[in-house]
Amino acid sequence: MWKIARRIAYMTILFCLISTVAASNQISINLNEAIFKTIKDNPELVSFGYQVQAQEGLLAQAHLSSNPDLSIEFENFLGTGDFNSVDELETTISIGWVLEHTVLKQRINAAQANVSSFYTQAKIAQMDAASETARRYLECLSNQERLQLANQSLELAENSVITINKRVSASKAPPAELARAKADLAIKKLAYEDIQHDISVSYHKLAAQWGEINPRFNYVLGSLYTLPKLASFESLKQRIEQNPEYDRLLSQRRMNEAELRLAEAMSKPQWQISTGVRRFEEQDDYALVVDFTVPLNFNNRNQGSIAAKNASLAKVDADQKLTTVRLNTQLYELYEELQHSLHRINVYKNEIIPVITQALQDSETAYEKGRYSYLELQAVQASLINAKKEYLDAMIHAHLYVIEIERITGVQISGIAETNGSTS
Repeated sequence: MWKIARRIAYMTILFCLISTVAASNQISINLNEAIFKTIKDNPELVSFGYQVQAQEGLLAQAHLSSNPDLSIEFENFLGTGDFNSVDELETTISIGWVLEHTVLKQRINAAQANVSSFYTQAKIAQMDAASETARRYLECLSNQERLQLANQSLELAENSVITINKRVSASKAPPAELARAKADLAIKKLAYEDIQHDISVSYHKLAAQWGEINPRFNYVLGSLYTLPKLASFESLKQRIEQNPEYDRLLSQRRMNEAELRLAEAMSKPQWQISTGVRRFEEQDDYALVVDFTVPLNFNNRNQGSIAAKNASLAKVDADQKLTTVRLNTQLYELYEELQHSLHRINVYKNEIIPVITQALQDSETAYEKGRYSYLELQAVQASLINAKKEYLDAMIHAHLYVIEIERITGVQISGIAETNGSTS
């Protein structure tokens, strides 16, 4: 199972650029460690493990056949006439069995299919838990990036206050500009504090994946600015049958087939045989006794159960068709959204952010020379920060789409895109 989890770790967000630890008191964690902890200690997976053990216990129980019956029979005694004593007593001791070979075999098959189904569900649960850990890890990384961006915004506001204060002192700008700049700085500080709280919450949500109430880390390693090359839609579509949902449906079909065979076997009369020894007191003799019991099966009393099992089998076939349509539709939607996000990333990185960055530099120079007002400078600063936020959001969405595409196809998207540098 660890191999499956490890593959998910590599196929999800591809956080392959490990950040340098900025402070000696940082306790960091990487994605592989988070996935490993999740598979090992996730409370839901631990609970699922006990359910699997319960099914294994039922399988062991299914192997047990019915115990034989011991019968002791006394006849022809304590009556009247010649039978008023025990002189005519006949004693029969016998052991009886129910001939349930076919039923026993089908019961074992049904229990084995049920265990197999739970193993498949456990595998899917592990993959779901690993994917959820990847999403929560992405949330932590995103908040860390947002904090850096908020810090940039805060630095711009602080520099503006310093610059405007000098201009006001030199009577080159009205005091109202300084008041606006200070108010803007206070707002930026609040935004920075808000993201600090978001980071703390995201760390706790991530740690909860392996049952920790208080995280033992205060930083997650990785980079948002690495994305895989986009494989063709047709190649991804061909891999869609590797989705674990098909394994679950296959296991469900096998289990339903086994339960149908068991229901059919139980609808047939089960013969009983007993054999023993009879003692005749008067003659002091013994004789072998054999008894056969065959139930008269005038009506099939299991026909309702058989009909239900047949309906369950038909439902699995219908579910498989529904799953195929649903997964193909989801894959197409995710693929289109990923393409759109990659396009947005490219435009913001190469066309928008560089232009606004240059515009900010020009605006700062113009403001210092008295050619621009503070409001014009502030507008350019806000445009740059907003562009970087949009760039970051596009990166986050792209990673989320990759996680879902890889989960649907069951395989990693081949190739790694050229590393994108951070806008920080």
